[in-house]
Amino acid sequence: MNQQAAQRAIKSALAGRWNEAVEYNLQILKNEPQNTEALNRLARAYASLGQTKNARRTWNKVLSLDRYNPIAQSQIQKLKSNLKGTTAPFHSPKSGEIFLDEPGKTKTTQLVRLADAKTLMSLEPGQHLKLEPKKRLITVSNLMGQYLGALPDDLSLHLTRLVRGGNKYDVLVRRVEKNNIHVFIKETKKAKRYINTPSFPRSKMTPLIPLENTGPINETPIDIIPTGEEGDYS
Repeated sequence: MNQQAAQRAIKSALAGRWNEAVEYNLQILKNEPQNTEALNRLARAYASLGQTKNARRTWNKVLSLDRYNPIAQSQIQKLKSNLKGTTAPFHSPKSGEIFLDEPGKTKTTQLVRLADAKTLMSLEPGQHLKLEPKKRLITVSNLMGQYLGALPDDLSLHLTRLVRGGNKYDVLVRRVEKNNIHVFIKETKKAKRYINTPSFPRSKMTPLIPLENTGPINETPIDIIPTGEEGDYS
């Protein structure tokens, strides 16, 4: 029952239906008053509704249960900064604003080699993450450096070349479930050498990177279906 309420709370938040998100998270907390994931989501909903006092009180409750909780710590600091006028007012855009698809520049993909379910369920739709290119793949972590998962193998190979060549990307949580997370990747800077190379070609048959720019690569059409192979992540 609580798992269903959690999924409904996440969907409501993603759609910007914050009153619904409050109701679903309160429903969970009736049975699990120390559920820090639900408390974090509730505080986020309060903040997005402009109920700053309720948001602060709820995040402080999270810290009373988990003093090093990274979400509560960062959001309490953000509220303090807002009160001092050093940052813009708390704003949580609707999905249509942050997940605007742009051909060749954005992509939604499912992560593989996931972290544990508890870690995933602490995430929120719209939350900023970061890409970390490794030797054989690109991992995804939260802004505190906590590992969440990895991009599919072929997509990792493609983006690693672009990132090392100077391209830059934003990545956000788009949808999260107990054993599943989809992220939204957006190109924010294109290197001169890749000025005519789309980060995310629409056609699988489109060459990913011009051979004259990068040297030989596998010309097999991109396949982002997880292979299940384990590799050296360092």
